[in-house]
Amino acid sequence: MENHEFKTLKFCTLLLLCASPSAKALTWSEVKAKALETAPSIITGKAEVGSADAAIDRAKAEFLPSVSSSLSASRRIDSGEKTSSNTYDAGIALDQSLFSFGKTRAQLNAAKSGKQAALSELKLSSVTLRAKLAKAWSKVIYLQELAKLGEKNTVRREANLQIVKLRYQGGRENKGSVLRTEAAKLQTSTESEEAKANLESSKGELSVLIGQDIDRKEIFSGDIETRAPAIPELKNHPHLEALLAKQKQADATLVESRRKYFPDLSLSASANKSATPNLPLKDPIYQAEVTLKIPVFNPSTSADVSAALAKSKTTSIALAEASATQKQKALSTASAFSFARQKLEVARKIFEATKLQAEVSRQRYTLGMMSFQDWDSYESDLMRSEGEVLRAKYNLSDAHADYLEAIGIALEEGP
Repeated sequence: MENHEFKTLKFCTLLLLCASPSAKALTWSEVKAKALETAPSIITGKAEVGSADAAIDRAKAEFLPSVSSSLSASRRIDSGEKTSSNTYDAGIALDQSLFSFGKTRAQLNAAKSGKQAALSELKLSSVTLRAKLAKAWSKVIYLQELAKLGEKNTVRREANLQIVKLRYQGGRENKGSVLRTEAAKLQTSTESEEAKANLESSKGELSVLIGQDIDRKEIFSGDIETRAPAIPELKNHPHLEALLAKQKQADATLVESRRKYFPDLSLSASANKSATPNLPLKDPIYQAEVTLKIPVFNPSTSADVSAALAKSKTTSIALAEASATQKQKALSTASAFSFARQKLEVARKIFEATKLQAEVSRQRYTLGMMSFQDWDSYESDLMRSEGEVLRAKYNLSDAHADYLEAIGIALEEGP
């Protein structure tokens, strides 16, 4: 009888595997590549960098001269003499700032710091996206494996049911044991279906993060490598780099605002030519002037300085606070990751022990040397402990994602 039941279990398992439809396996590396191309947060970050480049170009343009041209036509009518004449004018003008007491340079420095902040924000978006994407991926893998485990447990429960029925038919087991085993089979089947339903929802969450739909029929293959790199210099964390760049930008803006109290020296030059039909051409008129503009009173300048000074102070405080917070976060997530790894090892050892106990208890129950209640308890422990291994792997992946986010590992950098 024992050999017959084991053969039944193996046959059902093989049948289940053969019936599984073949599908393309989607890997973690492929998901990362998709996200780097189409994730909304990455696209937005790249657009911000492009905007910062344009701001630098505008600031550089202030060092260059501006050239403009003009064309005009006028008609003069003398009602007394009953005559009229047309006049045509053409001109070109050049304006050049000669000296602005550092205001233009401060504008350029602020624009450059703005670009550095945009680049750091882009990398920070990649760091945050990597953590979210890794958690979503791990959840999909967990639910996918949980659904498979539910199917395997259902097959095992069916084999157990056949054993109990044979003993019941032989008068060595009661009807309650049969009903109990049938209910346990239904429970594992329901858990498997629930995992499949949650899996579809999780694939949808992953699609939103990537920015493109994922084929729901695809199989997700491979766990994320959960190695623990040493805690790097946190001053290079993109969050801190972004705050530092914003502080430099605020300081440059403060310098620019204060320079508005100083004079501006500029040069302008122009050339104009006029012509009237039927009259000799007039000689061109050339003009050049140097202007010194001295500010006397402008209330908005004081307001700009006060706002820039407040911005500089707040960014400095935010940077100091973030540095302390980031260090604490790195330490706490490293500790959580270490304990998650230990818990996975414990779960695996417990599973190996319950697996051995389940094998022995099956043999003893088949030979009539163990009660149904004891055997059913060992079977439930086996299935529960295997599920705990999957849960511990999922928790380890989550802890690993949190740790890499805390130390600033971007999507294109980390495993």
